[in-house]
Amino acid sequence: GVSGNKSLALRDLARRERDGEIPSLRRLAFMDEEAIVQALIPVRGIGRWTVEMMLMFRLGRPDLLPVDDLGVRKGAQRVDRQERMPTPKEL
Repeated sequence: GVSGNKSLALRDLARRERDGEIPSLRRLAFMDEEAIVQALIPVRGIGRWTVEMMLMFRLGRPDLLPVDDLGVRKGAQRVDRQERMPTPKEL
């Protein structure tokens, strides 16, 4: 089954898509990254990380660096051999 929160998020997404509040995939393909983030994060359960993953894996935009991603920050810490993890701003 689907959890209550996921059900609410799916319903919100479906309603917004039905009402034309969010751009179609075709339209998203022509929008810049920040505009896409701003268009989708009002949907319940969708945050910056979710949109950035969609940008990379669904829209094929590999030049994106999800600086808020814990794995990216931890990886940068290891590569740079730092004692502390860098902040998103430092990346």
